[in-house]
Amino acid sequence: LLEECLPNVLCQKFYMGKRGGLASSTLPQQTSLNALLVDLCQQGKHVVRLKAGDASIFGRVADELTALRAARCRCVVLPGVCSVSSAAAAIQLLITARDVSDGVTILSGHRGLSAEQLACVYPGTTLALLMATKNIRAIARELLAHSRLSSSCMVVAVQWAGRAEMQLAYATLSELSTAAHHRIESMSPAVIFIGAAVRLHHLAQSPSATASLPTMTIPSAPSPE
Repeated sequence: LLEECLPNVLCQKFYMGKRGGLASSTLPQQTSLNALLVDLCQQGKHVVRLKAGDASIFGRVADELTALRAARCRCVVLPGVCSVSSAAAAIQLLITARDVSDGVTILSGHRGLSAEQLACVYPGTTLALLMATKNIRAIARELLAHSRLSSSCMVVAVQWAGRAEMQLAYATLSELSTAAHHRIESMSPAVIFIGAAVRLHHLAQSPSATASLPTMTIPSAPSPE
């Protein structure tokens, strides 16, 4: 999208990227960004705050909307595609599937999981974790100790979903909880899925399952006489 912007003489660009785990990249930077949005709005400029994924899911859009509304700046929020949905689609993972998973729970894992969050996790749903690669071993241990998920419950991490460099890594909760270091811990940014739906997906990717899939032929249109 940025490549489609007009040259800087007509369109100013401000880099507002953040990096998880850096104190200088969270609240102080967000406060400065809020002030910049208000300042540009009050100058009468048309401002586009471009975010990746769905701005309403862990996107700090509430901070920005609060600042803009307080300054009486008119604004709208355009919907985006959540990284959970795009990552699942990129690897053909069915987040919900009949008799396997009847729901999905999306949680942030950058601080681990609380007792209240762990209570939301049960075998009949898919757990989607964002910002969780750094803490995935501790999270796996918490899930085994305080949820009804089994040690053989499967996990998949999807890094750079939809891009040419997309990477996948599979594990079980048991493997994650006992490993000295697992590849998933180094796969930031990534979306992590946990649950029976992951096992269903993993089985579907096996060579035997792929070989048994029927081949569909789409007939060409008849030539005009």
